[in-house]
Amino acid sequence: MNNKQLTPVCVARGFVPFLLAVSFALTLSANPTGVLVSTDDLGVQVGPITLDSGVTGFTGTLNEPVSGWEYWDGGGLGSTDGTFGASSVGSADTTANSTWLVNQVKWENAGNTGNPYLTLTLNNTSGSSAFLDAFHFDAYRAFPSSVGETWTLEVLSGGGITAGVVASGTILNNSADGTTGQLSANTGADYRDISASLLALDDNILEDGASVTFKLILSEGTNGSSQTRVDNFAVTAIDPPQPPVGLVVSLDDLSTEGASLDMDSDASGFTGTLGNPGATPGWSLYSQNGFGSVDAGFGASTVGIADSTANATWQLHQVSWQNRSGEGEGSDPYLTLTVTNSSGATAELDGFHFDAYRSFGASVGATYTLEVLTGSGISEGEVASGTIAAGPGNLAADTGGDYEDISVELFDLADRSLESGASVTFKLTFSAATSDYAPIRIDNFAVTAGATPPQAPQPPVGLVVSIDNLANDSSLALESGAEGFSGTLDKVSGQDNPSQGWGNWDGGGLGSTDGTFGTSTSGADASANSTWFVNQNNWERDNEAGSNPSVTMTVSNNSTVSAELDGFHFDAYRAFPSSPGGSWTLSVQAGGGISAGVVSSGTIAHNSADGTERQLPANTGADYRDVTAFLFNLADRTLASGESATFELSFSAGTGSSQIRIDNFAVTAGGVQPVPGQFSFDDPDGNLVGALSNEGSVFYTLPGLTSSQATMATYATNGSGQAVYTRVGESGPSGNAPISPSWTSGKYYIRYDFSGTSLSTSGSEKRFLEFAFKGVVTPTPDRIGFRLARFNDRLSIYTFESNVEYGTDQVNHSHPAYSTLIDSDGISVVFAIDLDNRLFELYTDDNFSGTYTLRESQSFLDASTLTEVSAMSLWDNSLSIGDTVTIEQVLISDTMADVISGSPIIPTVSDVVVKDSALSGNVFSATITSSTNVDVYKFTDLEAWYDGQPVVTDLAPGSGVSLDTSASQSKAFYIVIPEGNPFP
Repeated sequence: MNNKQLTPVCVARGFVPFLLAVSFALTLSANPTGVLVSTDDLGVQVGPITLDSGVTGFTGTLNEPVSGWEYWDGGGLGSTDGTFGASSVGSADTTANSTWLVNQVKWENAGNTGNPYLTLTLNNTSGSSAFLDAFHFDAYRAFPSSVGETWTLEVLSGGGITAGVVASGTILNNSADGTTGQLSANTGADYRDISASLLALDDNILEDGASVTFKLILSEGTNGSSQTRVDNFAVTAIDPPQPPVGLVVSLDDLSTEGASLDMDSDASGFTGTLGNPGATPGWSLYSQNGFGSVDAGFGASTVGIADSTANATWQLHQVSWQNRSGEGEGSDPYLTLTVTNSSGATAELDGFHFDAYRSFGASVGATYTLEVLTGSGISEGEVASGTIAAGPGNLAADTGGDYEDISVELFDLADRSLESGASVTFKLTFSAATSDYAPIRIDNFAVTAGATPPQAPQPPVGLVVSIDNLANDSSLALESGAEGFSGTLDKVSGQDNPSQGWGNWDGGGLGSTDGTFGTSTSGADASANSTWFVNQNNWERDNEAGSNPSVTMTVSNNSTVSAELDGFHFDAYRAFPSSPGGSWTLSVQAGGGISAGVVSSGTIAHNSADGTERQLPANTGADYRDVTAFLFNLADRTLASGESATFELSFSAGTGSSQIRIDNFAVTAGGVQPVPGQFSFDDPDGNLVGALSNEGSVFYTLPGLTSSQATMATYATNGSGQAVYTRVGESGPSGNAPISPSWTSGKYYIRYDFSGTSLSTSGSEKRFLEFAFKGVVTPTPDRIGFRLARFNDRLSIYTFESNVEYGTDQVNHSHPAYSTLIDSDGISVVFAIDLDNRLFELYTDDNFSGTYTLRESQSFLDASTLTEVSAMSLWDNSLSIGDTVTIEQVLISDTMADVISGSPIIPTVSDVVVKDSALSGNVFSATITSSTNVDVYKFTDLEAWYDGQPVVTDLAPGSGVSLDTSASQSKAFYIVIPEGNPFP
């Protein structure tokens, strides 16, 4: 019932800076309660009477629809009890003022037939919705033959609440010869107080702007002149009843025996009875010496507090059940418990609770069964069954603590919603005793509601196991990052002596300090604590000469769920080029719960001052290299409950005493495979290319490539979660990362941000970006391409396709010195393609200020070609060993303002479209189209964006919608998803 929501007056949302959270409040005006309209002085000869307004915005009239009612002011015969009907709400005039009266003669002489009646109309213009609870009036019937021995209240159709009969009842007469007792005639105190509840209506919410008309019908009189008077009319409202949470009904003192025992009402509007079946009730009172339960709980529930004194209880022997209940010999004893809901709200029942004590193994109730009987307001049938252990014999006095606590959850019922006006009857059956006189005693019954159903255990997401402090031991226990998961990190050599195999290095604090496990997950200790190390000399003292140092890491799943393992992570520091670990290989040993064999391999750059890769201070924890090996290529990476898997991490041999140190190991699960396919755009409006997050030579099958082409593409990171494509330490052909936008018209801007390049000075070109529409390098009439290259110390931007209207193939356009375009933000380049005007443009940000300079503007050669952009590609094919290029991000938009704002958007659901974004001051806004309201997530850490809390929730779509009022960061991006959906 009451499916409509109360009208919200205003919605206030506030942003809490820096916490990635939103203070979100729904504010309603105070719900109108109490007397909405009333009248206690019917001082008008002919209706209607304007009702007094008890709450601003509520008005009404008491109507005499036809002639027949008479105004009576003589003798002061109005009601004097000061109440409106049986209600204690409001205060009526206690003077016996005016009243209306009717008798059958007057009614019929006015040309009426049938039952006398009147109507009352209520209007709501308050700006709020009212939860109507009752219609009230006082009535005085002078004689048994007077009009109105029975009354009926109806809601007429066409109003703002449910139409139909609401309630009916009787009005006792006040004649001296009445059967209801001697009452003084003709005094206002003799009026009968009548209130008709409106809570049983399917919809009793009168919304702002609505009206309702009630019709009060009185039965015909049997003596034409016998009168009935009415007075003190009112309609009241209450705060909407809330669904109960916790105890609904309970009973902790079974001190009365009989056919039934009333239960305590713990939630307003709920009543209950404990039923004792049989012609002579089978369960008997057992109160001597206080043998009730004393644990102060209802069953195994922690909700509510039962009486902890050993008060009365019911008990039963098999023989007394058979003798008193009328059931057959050997029948199973039972009792019933009925709950009735008259609250006006629906209760989501969640549990049935009781305490029981079986004195002996032969007692009644070795097993029990709970069922819901036919005709109940929730799902019928058997709910659950269980066992009750036998106690140590007859209880001594005041030892009720030996009762067994039993709770049955109701969450699995298809329908556990007990609506207002409905009731449910539970039947609790106990198995028959095997001895006639072995008793069972019961106590502390309760039914509860409103609890949240327990969530089934979920597969882990993120850290499963980890370790960030490699102490001096041959085997270290891993920290559990997910409940039920454990493991160990083990030295393969099995030696603790630093002179043999792996040693522990705790001096000087030489552990990793970047706070991450490999490239993947934050949360590692950032202090330079203990680490393991090895050099080849020490390794070969305990192992075969020239063999590869290695460690193993075992992960065990003792939880109840399976884990989809996704990554193996570690940090490593190679002091010199001769240190072990120039390359590494990760394998899964046979016999575990996931696929065995080689998983991945890669390289680890050294940190020596004479290294060719980068200059870094030696022996500082910040110099550790972050390494992640993804497990997505395993045929089976599901570690099921009860299974374990052992990884072996092997490092290539080094020479001499040059060491490698290792730290911050972890295994993660539940992630989504990072694919360069994140370069694909289904929507050209403001999308961000996701950063690849693997370091080393891990190969991926890229969208649109054959398997042989896939092995040509090597992707890695720079250690900060940024995408890198590189030819470091390799030679051979390059790979493509295609984009598939499907553009046919309009102008689009594509921005590439280079967070760094390391290109050796050379007289030949160093092409660090080649970019083409239609996806293929070979020039054809329907393809356009561009190059960024370094010639000596000059940055060159030029076209390399023969279909450009002017210029020739590989026309060079020189620009400022390459070194002046490199800073902490890297090189920023924007390409634009205008399919409507057949133009392409190229911009560079020479001063890193977000002000882009147009460098090229050229027309397409042939207007009949390139009628759409169905694919784009980027690649490199002329870098030398040691050259590195890092693309921090790629953005794409249909406006220049969006693409340079640094605040791209990722629409993650096709139904949500975000475009026309703008940054004004610190306010970031956009146009959102969506079939539902949306939630907005904001991230300023472009690496760790895999989880978060929404900064704005329940945001309505529209133009110029404010997504963020604190967009002061230099870089941020946003994810927009339908309201209430889980974070992708």
